Amino acid sequence: MMKERPPRAPTVYSKNARLFQKVESVPGEQALYEKAKEEIRTELARLRTATIIDLCCGTCEIFSRLLPEPKVSRFVGIDIEQSYLDFAKERLKGVGDVRLVLGDAVDCHLATAADIVIASSAYHHIEDERKFRFLRTIIKHMKCDGRVVFAENILPAYADETGHADAARLFYGKRIEEARALGMDEDVIGLLHQVMDFEVGREYEWKVDYTRFMADLGRAGFVVLRQTKVWPTTFQFEDPQAGDYVVVAEVPGEYL
Repeated sequence: MMKERPPRAPTVYSKNARLFQKVESVPGEQALYEKAKEEIRTELARLRTATIIDLCCGTCEIFSRLLPEPKVSRFVGIDIEQSYLDFAKERLKGVGDVRLVLGDAVDCHLATAADIVIASSAYHHIEDERKFRFLRTIIKHMKCDGRVVFAENILPAYADETGHADAARLFYGKRIEEARALGMDEDVIGLLHQVMDFEVGREYEWKVDYTRFMADLGRAGFVVLRQTKVWPTTFQFEDPQAGDYVVVAEVPGEYL
């Protein structure tokens, strides 16, 4: 019997903002956005005004959900994909002091220090060999009492590249299964297959497991203040640390 082919996505989401929005419509991603927004509001409560930098800002989904927010005096977003920035520019039209920058978030030098840095689906879009440099770039752009809000997809634990591919298939297999059960359209299913293929092939997607993620944060100098696992909610992976997380962290003075 011939194996059923996955639905074919219309084009590559990594170059198309509207398709990226479709990929992000699944429950895990939506839960990440809402929890990240909640954590940013918690951080804003301790500040009179705030500058926010979003590294790998994509379509600025989280910042757009914060609006209107009078405490935000300045927002700077940087992303390497122009189509995402064009989408963000349209949705943020008329919003105060907003600057959108085309560039590589790993090596950027923005003339701004942030009270809050957003790193949503950022770390896992950075190649493994550049992850540490990216984390240090976050620190470089934080004020001395600044905080960073990470929103990350965390794979089941694995030991090697073969294990990584298996972990990616398991993670996205569950994403696809859930999307089908919810009756999401075939374009979304096809795009999820596309994400899985990218992850397995180590192209555009470079997710890691919980142990690696937390080790990288610690090595860079971050101290985790709060972490919340927001997905899955209706089942559990064999590795209970796999899933979608929002993590709030700060940096002790000696690392700044």
